[in-house]
Amino acid sequence: DPKSGGKPMHSARIGITWATLRNSAGEKITRLKSTSLSTPNTNYCQLLQELAEEQNYEVEYLDIEELSASGLHQCLVQLTTQPVTVCHGQGHTRDEAHAHAAHNALQYLKLMVRRA
Repeated sequence: DPKSGGKPMHSARIGITWATLRNSAGEKITRLKSTSLSTPNTNYCQLLQELAEEQNYEVEYLDIEELSASGLHQCLVQLTTQPVTVCHGQGHTRDEAHAHAAHNALQYLKLMVRRA
C-alpha cells in the first residue's frame, strides 16, 4: 500500500494464540497458572501489562462514557490475543474500572491457559 509506505495500518504485534500461551514456559504465565487472583492490594493492571510484555500481546483500555445503571464508571480491556480477548470492568473511579477489567482479563487468561 503506497499510502502507508508498505507498513500495515494496524499494530505491528500479531496476537499470541491460546496454544502458544498454554505451552509458554515464561515466568509470568507460569506464575499466573498457580496464583490466586483474590489477593488484596494486587495491582492487576500492572500484572496484566507485565504478562503482555512477556507474551508479546498488547493491552488497551477503552473507557465507556456512560455510567452503569448503578452509577459506576465502565471500561473494556482488549488484549491482542488470537482471537481477541475483551473483558468488562466497572468501579467508582476510572482507575477502579480499569483494575476490575484487568482482574477479569487475568481470570479469563488463567482459565484459558489451564485448559487442556
